[in-house]
Amino acid sequence: MSARVGLFSIALFTAGRIVLADEVVPPAKPLPTGIVERSSRRLIQIDASATGPADILAGLTREDFRLVIAGRPIKEFTVDRLCDPQPVPGRLDSDSAANETADPNPTARVGAAPTIAFYFDQHRMTMPGRARAFELARKLIPDLVRDGARGLVVSNGDELRTFCDLTSETDRLLDSLGEIDKDRKQWNLLAFEEDRRVLEVEDRIRRGEVDRAKRLARQYQQEERWLSDKAMRRLAMVIARLTELDSPKVLIYFADTMRSNPGDHYMSFFKSELQGPPGDLEAMAIDSLSGASAFEQVVAQAALSGVRVYAVQAGGLVTERRRRVTDAQDTLVRMALETGGRSFLNGIGATKISGAVTDDLSCLF
Repeated sequence: MSARVGLFSIALFTAGRIVLADEVVPPAKPLPTGIVERSSRRLIQIDASATGPADILAGLTREDFRLVIAGRPIKEFTVDRLCDPQPVPGRLDSDSAANETADPNPTARVGAAPTIAFYFDQHRMTMPGRARAFELARKLIPDLVRDGARGLVVSNGDELRTFCDLTSETDRLLDSLGEIDKDRKQWNLLAFEEDRRVLEVEDRIRRGEVDRAKRLARQYQQEERWLSDKAMRRLAMVIARLTELDSPKVLIYFADTMRSNPGDHYMSFFKSELQGPPGDLEAMAIDSLSGASAFEQVVAQAALSGVRVYAVQAGGLVTERRRRVTDAQDTLVRMALETGGRSFLNGIGATKISGAVTDDLSCLF
């Protein structure tokens, strides 16, 4: 007992001495740790496209640009011109689609030659969309891969495969499209079967089998989300491959049913029950929200790699305005906008697509 009291008294006295002492205790000499801290600032490069009359573009300087990040104006930045746009004579094109109009003042590509990846997302293309995607690509390749530009062709089917690696030879790129068409591992009927799946859920509801319809919708939603996550991860991998290449870099993405909220459209059949107790619908809502993270990873990777995505709705003109259609179109629009590219919906033809890409790349700052 006395030993414990004595120990307590020493501790109290020591603590009191530290608080009440008047003397200044010199700081201890720091011990070398071998750790070196460095502070650095990241250089952020942003590509900005300018279109318009060549004489006006030629006169643009740093004073003509304004940079704002998250609402905050950035005062210190530099602007480098990557090209010198010059007007060239008009070009004839065999594409005579009704929605095509030739650009009366096309711009020559002068400066850095782009890298253009043609990406076919087979799980997310309908059969008509697949055929049209190849048709568009056969027109886009000779139109875009020129003047030193290089292209590559990648297809995401049962396996992710590069059918033609980086080349400026358009014949090799065009031949690779035929190889994709013949490869059975690059055929997928999921998007084609989506109509049947939706009708099956609707039919269960009409029969009054609501619980069975929920289970079926949940099954289809889980499968769509899993395949969507897989497809987005593969797309991000291909974009990452372009990181070390010189700008400008473009990826032309062909799809019909890719959605940033995969399977969410199945929930629209049960709106009146969404406020009920937790169950399958709540799980579906959580799955749909978490599925969006894969889409965000693609956008983040594109920003990191400096790649613009030009999203093409492969299937052509769509008149149906059901939830699943608008969700897919909204996803293509977002993917393009958030990576600095453009989206082409409802049957936009090859001439307009190539014209938009060429315009964007013709004068870069």
